[in-house]
Amino acid sequence: MKSLSFGILIGLFLMALCNKFAIQPYRVDKSPANSHREFMAVAQCLQDGQLVEAQNHLNHVIVNHNGDLIGWGIWVAQGEIYYRQGNIPGAKAAFKEALRLNPGCEPAQKGIEKVRQVQKYEMIQIKTK
Repeated sequence: MKSLSFGILIGLFLMALCNKFAIQPYRVDKSPANSHREFMAVAQCLQDGQLVEAQNHLNHVIVNHNGDLIGWGIWVAQGEIYYRQGNIPGAKAAFKEALRLNPGCEPAQKGIEKVRQVQKYEMIQIKTK
């Protein structure tokens, strides 16, 4: 028994615990309904100003969404997160990708306009220095 490493002992303990309490292994829910819930959580976090949480939910959607279920919306959300973090080049690239996928996407168009306003302001600041 002394030859078993601590990690193996912890693993055996956790397996026994799972068996005792009938704990099922974690399974990723890749259903469209779950992706929609995660995407709505992104929107709520953005509304609440919780950028790290928004990014975490968005990462979950990106990794687990089903095909092009959300598509351009992912890029709009990523653009908004980048914009609020001050990553203007990242925001611009994300909004442009959303427009590539959906040329008539109004939220992406508005995002590009916000980016242009920031870039215009930055250019004015550089010229006045």
